[in-house]
Amino acid sequence: MSSSLRLTYLSVADVDLLNQTWSRGGNEQCRRYITNLISCFPSVCVRDDKGNPVSWSMMDQFATMCHGYTMPEHRRKGYNRLVILTLARKLQSRGFPCQGNIVDDNTTSINLAKSIHGDFLPCRFHRLILTPPSFSGQVHP
Repeated sequence: MSSSLRLTYLSVADVDLLNQTWSRGGNEQCRRYITNLISCFPSVCVRDDKGNPVSWSMMDQFATMCHGYTMPEHRRKGYNRLVILTLARKLQSRGFPCQGNIVDDNTTSINLAKSIHGDFLPCRFHRLILTPPSFSGQVHP
């Protein structure tokens, strides 16, 4: 890792960037969800010399590593590998399993998982998360 980069964690100040770069993000509900994840669960982030996130991942409420991303101009430098391995060690040291989900067409992340000897379940995984209106801040008549 370059000496101008540092390994740290995510902050709620990063939520807008994470919401913009997440494939399911871009709306206020996802923004609140990401804010809660950052506030409540472990994360790892590589930052540039100005403190901007370069590569990151965090844990969700299901003890799953999620929302991993590396900014396009910083890809293929090993930052995601560093983030994933650091977060896995952090989670294991706190008694959590090391697990994650990868979208089927994300071959780069699949190849990374294989290179660090990740095991893949022989099934598809679907998660349905419902937020009751009383928790989402939306009131329905």
